[in-house]
Amino acid sequence: MTDDALRNTVLAWREIRNVPANKAAMDKLPASSVSAITIEPGTPREVTSTVLLDAWHRPLLLIPGEGYAGNVDGIARTVAGSNHRPFFLSAGADGLYETISDNITQ
Repeated sequence: MTDDALRNTVLAWREIRNVPANKAAMDKLPASSVSAITIEPGTPREVTSTVLLDAWHRPLLLIPGEGYAGNVDGIARTVAGSNHRPFFLSAGADGLYETISDNITQ
C-alpha cells in the first residue's frame, strides 16, 4: 500500500462523512468495523477521519477509477473498477493490499 492510497482514502472518508446521513449511518456500525486514522500527525498536512475496516480490521482503501497496481499470482497487474469507477480494496487475510487476487471474483 502506498502512503498516497491511505491518505486519499482518509481524505475521501472525511468528505463522505461530511454528509449528515452518511455520518449517521457510519456511527451506527459496530466499533470493530470502523477506525479513526490520522495521517501525517503534527504536520500542516495532518488529517483525521473515521474509515471502514475490512474483515481483518484493516482500512478498506478507496481506489480511484484508474485502478491500483499490484501482484496477482506473481504477475504485476493493475486492477480497475468496472467502467473505471472507484472501488474498495481489502488487504485480505494476508494483510497485503498488493495481493489483488483477494479482491477478484472469477
